[in-house]
Amino acid sequence: MKKHEELFRFNMNRAEQARNTLKARADFQAAVLNVRNKWHIVPGDLERDANLNKLPKTQGITLGGGILYSHRTIKKGGLMYKDIIKILKQFRKSEESWFGAVSHYVLYDEFNPWFKSTVEAETEPDIIIGNDSVSGRTTYSIKLRENTTLDDVIDVWSGIIELRELDNEENGIVKKKFSRRKNFDRGYDILNLYKNDYANENNQNNKSKI
Repeated sequence: MKKHEELFRFNMNRAEQARNTLKARADFQAAVLNVRNKWHIVPGDLERDANLNKLPKTQGITLGGGILYSHRTIKKGGLMYKDIIKILKQFRKSEESWFGAVSHYVLYDEFNPWFKSTVEAETEPDIIIGNDSVSGRTTYSIKLRENTTLDDVIDVWSGIIELRELDNEENGIVKKKFSRRKNFDRGYDILNLYKNDYANENNQNNKSKI
């Protein structure tokens, strides 16, 4: 299993590559220009500043009270929202992962330098908390993204176990068969078995290509 820091750097690089790949597409640039022309926010347009000022402002403040960054943002349901969604649909990008990056690019001709993360790599799985309709117990599900790997699942596994155990403690549920540590180890061992099978399968596929 990749260490957390190594996996984070790997996914940061994947996200950067994904952003650069999208930016390099001529049809993406054309779609962005269409939105800018529609709302008169093309650089050099006399109405650009006035139209940008109609959007909500986001600021970052330093500990000393200075302004770290300040920019306009496109909010869900607000001005230009539907146009951004149209671009996402055209290039088959999820709103959850790409809305912030694409909306900022439309406004400022760059992906937000203050909020670069792994999100556009579409690797980190979501932990979805639900409720069983019969028992009333809390349930935890893992939602895989387009590029989620087994390493990404393992990376969030301990968080899932901790959430479940905290919920058990709050509801006074005592584990009879497995302690917290053993329960974590058991799940971790299962994931490692899957990982080993996955690695062996890849090795066999690589050998068959030689």
